[in-house]
Amino acid sequence: MPAGKMCPECGKYTFITTPTGRECSKCGYKMVVNPGPGKGKKCANCNKYQVFDGKCRNCGASYSF
Repeated sequence: MPAGKMCPECGKYTFITTPTGRECSKCGYKMVVNPGPGKGKKCANCNKYQVFDGKCRNCGASYSF
């Protein structure tokens, strides 16, 4: 079973999810996700307004609303 998605740079299945987007653990390729409009919801874990689509982009905490 692959560890992550396929990396668009090196083609290996090492493209893992990070708090700011995705990163390849083999070649180091990074994809940063734009936070979008607004400040987001407040994270109960790190107390920053970085929760978008059920995930905190600062600390990586996942939420199910």
